[in-house]
Amino acid sequence: MARLIKTIRLTLALVFENKALFLFIYTESKYLDKHHLGLILEHEDKSVVGFFRQLLAAVSQLKLTEKENDLAANLITFNVVFLALKSWNLRKTSLEENIDYITSFIIQGLGLDYSKLGK
Repeated sequence: MARLIKTIRLTLALVFENKALFLFIYTESKYLDKHHLGLILEHEDKSVVGFFRQLLAAVSQLKLTEKENDLAANLITFNVVFLALKSWNLRKTSLEENIDYITSFIIQGLGLDYSKLGK
C-alpha cells in the first residue's frame, strides 16, 4: 500500500507542477477527430490507468473484483488531475495540504484506514 500512496502523492505533485499542460489537454482534446482521440484514450488506459490497476491489485488489504479494480483505477486517474483543473479555487490551502487531503480521500474511498499510515 505504501507504493500506491507514494504514487498518488507524486502524481498529484507532478500534475500540479504541469497544470498548464493538463488544462490544455483537457480543454483542447475535444478538437481531435475520433480516431486520434481514441488512440490517446487507449494509450491513457494502458499506461496511466493500467499502472493504477496494477498498484491496486498489489494491495493485499483490497479484495476488489476486476470490475471494481478497473473503476477504482479510473477514479484515481481522474482524482489526481483535480488540483490542475481546480487550483484556481483552492488557493486557501497549501499544495501539501491539498495533496494530503486528496491522498487520504482516495485511500479512505478504497475502504482503507489512511490515518494509521500517515504520509
